Amino acid sequence: MVKVARKALAIFALGFVSGLFASSASLALITGASTLANKKVFEVVSGDAQALPFAISALTIFLLTLGKPVTVTHHMTIIGALAAVRFLPIVHGNMFIALIIGSVMGIFTAWLAEIMNRAFYAVGDTHIDPSAVSI
Repeated sequence: MVKVARKALAIFALGFVSGLFASSASLALITGASTLANKKVFEVVSGDAQALPFAISALTIFLLTLGKPVTVTHHMTIIGALAAVRFLPIVHGNMFIALIIGSVMGIFTAWLAEIMNRAFYAVGDTHIDPSAVSI
């Protein structure tokens, strides 16, 4: 029972930290771009702000293919960042609430990937990518 609780806490923590990192990086990009005088630059940056944390997480997959022990988090960061960026106007620019939403979505995506891993990938004979399913 302790082993299960430890695994559950690890999934929760990884989802929370990944979602928080992605949300804060995306919102920092938007905040920085909003201080620029050029409106076109702001539109471009705010439209794609969620891509940077995803790209950083996706680059770690290269380390995984080289045999390094890294955790795959690209599915958590893209959903966490996307949620924070898209909910920012809905919460009237409140960055704290957007960060919370991004973190919660990171947790949700981590759990969804774990459930998909246990339901299909670990016991199946075909490749169903749990990360892709959770995205």
